[in-house]
Amino acid sequence: SEVRSDAATEQLAEKLYERINNGEDFATLAKSFSEDPGSALNGGDLNWVDPNSLVPEFREQMANAQQGVVTKPFKTQYGWHVLEVLGRRATDSTEQAREQQALSVLRNRKYDEELQTWLRQIRDEAYVEIKLPGADQAAQ
Repeated sequence: SEVRSDAATEQLAEKLYERINNGEDFATLAKSFSEDPGSALNGGDLNWVDPNSLVPEFREQMANAQQGVVTKPFKTQYGWHVLEVLGRRATDSTEQAREQQALSVLRNRKYDEELQTWLRQIRDEAYVEIKLPGADQAAQ
Protein backbone atom coordinates (compact mmCIF):
# COMPACT_ATOMS: atom_id res chain seq x y z
CA SER A 1 0.00 0.00 0.00
CA GLU A 2 0.98 3.64 -0.03
CA VAL A 3 1.46 3.52 3.75
CA ARG A 4 3.66 0.43 4.08
CA SER A 5 6.45 -0.80 1.82
CA ASP A 6 6.38 -4.24 0.23
CA ALA A 7 9.23 -5.41 2.47
CA ALA A 8 7.44 -4.21 5.61
CA THR A 9 4.24 -5.94 4.48
CA GLU A 10 6.15 -9.17 3.88
CA GLN A 11 7.64 -8.95 7.39
CA LEU A 12 4.19 -8.37 8.86
CA ALA A 13 2.82 -11.39 6.97
CA GLU A 14 5.70 -13.52 8.30
CA LYS A 15 5.01 -12.36 11.89
CA LEU A 16 1.30 -13.13 11.52
CA TYR A 17 2.14 -16.56 10.11
CA GLU A 18 4.31 -17.25 13.18
CA ARG A 19 1.59 -16.01 15.53
CA ILE A 20 -0.97 -18.34 13.92
CA ASN A 21 1.44 -21.28 14.17
CA ASN A 22 1.98 -20.40 17.84
CA GLY A 23 -1.72 -20.84 18.50
CA GLU A 24 -3.31 -17.44 17.92
CA ASP A 25 -6.67 -17.44 16.20
CA PHE A 26 -6.55 -16.96 12.42
CA ALA A 27 -9.93 -15.17 12.34
CA THR A 28 -9.00 -12.72 15.10
CA LEU A 29 -5.74 -11.80 13.39
CA ALA A 30 -7.48 -11.48 10.01
CA LYS A 31 -10.06 -9.09 11.48
CA SER A 32 -7.27 -6.96 12.93
CA PHE A 33 -4.74 -6.99 10.09
CA SER A 34 -6.46 -7.87 6.80
CA GLU A 35 -6.82 -5.03 4.32
CA ASP A 36 -9.30 -6.97 2.18
CA PRO A 37 -12.68 -5.32 2.76
CA GLY A 38 -14.50 -8.41 1.51
CA SER A 39 -13.07 -10.92 3.97
CA ALA A 40 -11.63 -8.93 6.88
CA LEU A 41 -14.96 -8.55 8.66
CA ASN A 42 -15.53 -12.30 8.30
CA GLY A 43 -12.23 -13.17 9.95
CA GLY A 44 -10.57 -13.79 6.60
CA ASP A 45 -13.23 -16.29 5.53
CA LEU A 46 -13.69 -16.31 1.74
CA ASN A 47 -16.50 -18.86 2.05
CA TRP A 48 -16.72 -21.38 -0.81
CA VAL A 49 -14.86 -19.93 -3.76
CA ASP A 50 -14.45 -21.09 -7.34
CA PRO A 51 -10.70 -21.46 -7.95
CA ASN A 52 -11.16 -20.14 -11.50
CA SER A 53 -12.25 -16.79 -10.08
CA LEU A 54 -8.88 -16.31 -8.36
CA VAL A 55 -5.57 -14.98 -9.66
CA PRO A 56 -3.18 -17.79 -10.71
CA GLU A 57 -0.80 -17.41 -7.74
CA PHE A 58 -3.63 -17.66 -5.22
CA ARG A 59 -5.28 -20.54 -7.10
CA GLU A 60 -1.97 -22.47 -7.14
CA GLN A 61 -1.36 -21.93 -3.41
CA MET A 62 -4.93 -22.98 -2.64
CA ALA A 63 -4.63 -26.13 -4.77
CA ASN A 64 -1.36 -27.15 -3.11
CA ALA A 65 -2.36 -26.28 0.46
CA GLN A 66 -3.10 -29.12 2.83
CA GLN A 67 -6.48 -28.88 4.46
CA GLY A 68 -6.25 -27.30 7.91
CA VAL A 69 -2.62 -26.19 7.47
CA VAL A 70 -1.72 -22.51 7.19
CA THR A 71 0.44 -21.67 4.16
CA LYS A 72 3.59 -19.63 4.38
CA PRO A 73 3.03 -16.03 3.26
CA PHE A 74 2.88 -15.58 -0.51
CA LYS A 75 2.46 -12.62 -2.80
CA THR A 76 -0.03 -11.89 -5.57
CA GLN A 77 -0.81 -8.72 -7.47
CA TYR A 78 -3.18 -7.84 -4.60
CA GLY A 79 -0.54 -8.09 -1.87
CA TRP A 80 0.67 -10.62 0.68
CA HIS A 81 -1.54 -13.49 1.85
CA VAL A 82 -1.62 -16.25 4.44
CA LEU A 83 -4.07 -19.00 3.54
CA GLU A 84 -5.76 -21.86 5.36
CA VAL A 85 -7.98 -24.22 3.39
CA LEU A 86 -10.72 -25.47 5.68
CA GLY A 87 -12.50 -27.75 3.23
CA ARG A 88 -12.89 -28.79 -0.37
CA ARG A 89 -16.01 -29.59 -2.32
CA ALA A 90 -16.12 -32.93 -4.05
CA THR A 91 -19.25 -32.34 -6.12
CA ASP A 92 -19.36 -30.90 -9.59
CA SER A 93 -21.81 -28.02 -9.40
CA THR A 94 -21.22 -26.75 -12.92
CA GLU A 95 -24.79 -27.35 -14.10
CA GLN A 96 -26.17 -25.99 -10.85
CA ALA A 97 -23.96 -22.89 -11.14
CA ARG A 98 -25.23 -22.24 -14.67
CA GLU A 99 -28.83 -22.54 -13.48
CA GLN A 100 -28.15 -20.12 -10.62
CA GLN A 101 -26.49 -17.69 -13.02
CA ALA A 102 -29.46 -17.87 -15.40
CA LEU A 103 -31.90 -17.30 -12.54
CA SER A 104 -29.83 -14.36 -11.37
CA VAL A 105 -29.88 -12.78 -14.84
CA LEU A 106 -33.65 -13.23 -15.06
CA ARG A 107 -34.17 -11.79 -11.57
CA ASN A 108 -32.00 -8.78 -12.41
CA ARG A 109 -33.86 -8.21 -15.66
CA LYS A 110 -37.23 -8.40 -13.88
CA TYR A 111 -35.92 -6.07 -11.14
CA ASP A 112 -34.82 -3.52 -13.76
CA GLU A 113 -38.23 -3.68 -15.47
CA GLU A 114 -40.06 -3.20 -12.17
CA LEU A 115 -37.74 -0.36 -11.19
CA GLN A 116 -38.39 1.49 -14.45
CA THR A 117 -42.16 0.99 -14.05
CA TRP A 118 -42.01 2.34 -10.50
CA LEU A 119 -39.90 5.34 -11.56
CA ARG A 120 -42.36 6.17 -14.37
CA GLN A 121 -45.23 5.95 -11.89
CA ILE A 122 -43.48 8.27 -9.43
CA ARG A 123 -42.73 10.78 -12.21
CA ASP A 124 -46.36 10.67 -13.38
CA GLU A 125 -47.63 11.34 -9.85
CA ALA A 126 -45.10 14.04 -9.05
CA TYR A 127 -46.23 17.64 -8.69
CA VAL A 128 -43.53 20.27 -8.99
CA GLU A 129 -44.14 23.91 -8.19
CA ILE A 130 -41.33 26.30 -8.97
CA LYS A 131 -41.32 29.58 -7.11
CA LEU A 132 -38.83 32.15 -8.24
CA PRO A 133 -37.79 34.92 -5.88
CA GLY A 134 -39.77 38.09 -6.61
CA ALA A 135 -42.30 36.27 -8.84
CA ASP A 136 -45.13 37.08 -6.37
CA GLN A 137 -44.44 40.83 -6.63
CA ALA A 138 -44.24 40.77 -10.44
CA ALA A 139 -47.64 39.04 -10.65
CA GLN A 140 -49.36 41.84 -8.71
